[in-house]
Amino acid sequence: MYQKSLALVFLWVLYGSVGFLSYGYDDEFFNMNLVEAADGALQLAALVNRVDVHPPGSYLLNWLVLKLTGDWSFVRLVGAIMTASSLWLVWKEIARSRPAFFAFVAIGLNPTLLLWGTGLRWYAYAVTIINLMIYLLLRPCERQRIFWGFFFFLSVALVYIGYIGLIIVPVLFLIALTARRQKWRDEWVTIAWTGAAAAALVLPQIIVFFRVHLQNSSAQFGGYLRSIFGLGFHLFAGQGSYPLTIAGGALIFGNAILLVVSMADIRATLKAPSAQLLLVGSVSLLLTRLTTKYRNLVTLSSAQGAWQSGAYSRIQTRWLRVTTFVLISLGNLWGVVNVASHQNTSKGTWNMPYDEILATIRQRAEHCNAATLITSDPGIAYYGEALVPTLIYLHRDAHWKSNAEAAEGCIIAIRTFRGSMSRQKAQAYSDFLLSQKARTTEVIDIGFDKNASFKRRFERDIPEYYAYIHVIEPR
Repeated sequence: MYQKSLALVFLWVLYGSVGFLSYGYDDEFFNMNLVEAADGALQLAALVNRVDVHPPGSYLLNWLVLKLTGDWSFVRLVGAIMTASSLWLVWKEIARSRPAFFAFVAIGLNPTLLLWGTGLRWYAYAVTIINLMIYLLLRPCERQRIFWGFFFFLSVALVYIGYIGLIIVPVLFLIALTARRQKWRDEWVTIAWTGAAAAALVLPQIIVFFRVHLQNSSAQFGGYLRSIFGLGFHLFAGQGSYPLTIAGGALIFGNAILLVVSMADIRATLKAPSAQLLLVGSVSLLLTRLTTKYRNLVTLSSAQGAWQSGAYSRIQTRWLRVTTFVLISLGNLWGVVNVASHQNTSKGTWNMPYDEILATIRQRAEHCNAATLITSDPGIAYYGEALVPTLIYLHRDAHWKSNAEAAEGCIIAIRTFRGSMSRQKAQAYSDFLLSQKARTTEVIDIGFDKNASFKRRFERDIPEYYAYIHVIEPR
C-alpha cells in the first residue's frame, strides 16, 4: 500500500513543481489577461462567450483559484495537482491487472500529460475530468443512481470546460452502455432522467457554441492530411520530444511493437474500455479534423497509457518484453526531462527561455533611459511590461510602427517566431528592424533551437533561435 501512496506523492511533486515554476506558454497569457481584465465571474463568463472559441469553464476555475491564492503560480499548482491525482486514480486501477511499474511509466510519466496537464488552459481540467470518467468505467459502481449521476455530472462539467466534450462524452456513453448492457432493463429510467437533466444543463452553452464559438473556430481545424499526421505524431512519438530525436525514436519503435501485439489479439485489446476510448476517440477527433492541433489528443493520453499497459502485459517473449520496456521508459523519461527543463518539446513557447530573455531586457533597460520594449510574444509582453516604461505589443498596437519611430529613448526589440501574427505584419516588423540597423548596437541570440530544421518542414518561418534581442540606441 505504501508504494501506491509514494507514487501519488511523486506525481504531486513532479506535476506540482513543473506547474508552479512555469512562466507559462502563449495561450496561457490569453487566460491571464482575460481573467485579470474581467470584473467578476459573471462578466468573465459573458466575455468568454462573446470573444473566445472555448467555453468559460477553465477561465472561471482560473478566476476562482486566483481569487483564493492571488498568484498565477498557485493557479497552475492547483491544476497540476488535480491532473496528477486523477492520473494516479487511473494508474491504481490499471495496476490491479497490469504490470504496475510499466503502467506507472506509461500513464504517470507520459510527457504529453505533463506538458499540457500543468497549465492554465482547458487541457488540464479536461484531462482530470476524463480521467475520473475512465476511473468510473474501470471501477463501476453497482448503485445505478450514483454511477449515472456521476457520469452525467462529469459530462456536463467536461462540456463547460472544452467543446471536445461534445465528441468524447458520446464515446464514453457508448462504452458505459456496452459495459453495463446486462443492466439496461433496470437502469434505463435512471439513464433517461439523468441524461435529460445533463442535456438541459448544457443547452445554454450549446446555443452559445452554435451562435458564437463555432463561427470563430476556423483556426481550430485543418486538412485531413495534417490531421492524419497530427494523430500519428501524437500516438507514436508523443509531444515531449521530436520524432528525429533519440527519445522520439524510442517511443516510435516501442509503440509500434505494442501496436503489433494489440493487432495480433484484437478482440482481447478491444475488451478494455480504455482501448475502446482510445480507438473510437482518436477516429472521432480525426474525422472532425481536430487532430491537426494534436494537443487536443492529450485528452486521450491516459487511455493510451492504459492501452500500452494492456498490450505490454500480453508480450510473452522475454527479450521483446525487455526491449519494449526500455524503449517506452527511455522515451517517456527523456520527454519528462524535456518538459521539466522547458526544452525540445513540441510546444515552441513552452521552450521559450524566459529567464534569460527577461534578465537581458532588465539589464539593458537599466542602462537606458526611457526604454521601449517591442515584442509579439505574449509572455515577454506580460512580464516585460514591468521592466520598461513603454511597451509596444505587436498583437495589440495597430500603430506600432509610428509609436516605435517616435520613441525617444533606446528600443529593445524582440524578434521571435511570429505565432498567430500574419506574415505581412511579421515582414513589416523585420523591415523596421532592418531600417534601424545603423542605430542597432547589438543583436543577442537566445535559445538555439536544434529542432528548427525539422519544424521548418511544416512551418517555414521557424527561426534558428527562440529570441533575437535588438538593442537600438536613442536618436
